[in-house]
Amino acid sequence: RPPLRSVAPPGPWSAARPPRASPAVDALLGAAPSFGPNALALWRLIQRLAPRNLSVYTTSTTSVDGSRLASTLDRAGANVSLYAYEPDVFTHAKLIGIVAGSQSWIFSGSANLSQAALTLTASDGNVELSVLTAATPEQTRALFMPPGATVRPPPTADHNGSTVGRR
Repeated sequence: RPPLRSVAPPGPWSAARPPRASPAVDALLGAAPSFGPNALALWRLIQRLAPRNLSVYTTSTTSVDGSRLASTLDRAGANVSLYAYEPDVFTHAKLIGIVAGSQSWIFSGSANLSQAALTLTASDGNVELSVLTAATPEQTRALFMPPGATVRPPPTADHNGSTVGRR
């Protein structure tokens, strides 16, 4: 299976499509202001791609039920890294990165990492626009580090008892 299914018509951008043969996914990276209440879209990506390593980037304003995100990460079957950006400010970036050996892809656009944005049809969810492009693994990883930012492990619990974000 390809890492992601492309719906783009043939054209000059077709070289950005992941290959038809499914390479082993070394890393899945994700950052968004919202993972939806239940982190279901992230779980579906994990199931589809079976990454060896999973990196999730958050802030204190990331919208997700922390206990559901923790459960998703616990059952991922991957080496999991959960990061919080410093400084802790709202981050509007919506990024998915996939690294498979020397190949890599970046999926970026209006779609959050939520069920409504990524897994439902337009009649039941959101209408989104995103771009899938090929990159080097180094370029993909670098996109998750904004200029002047660092990452740290997030607090173990917020005031709601969640591991990250709000409900």
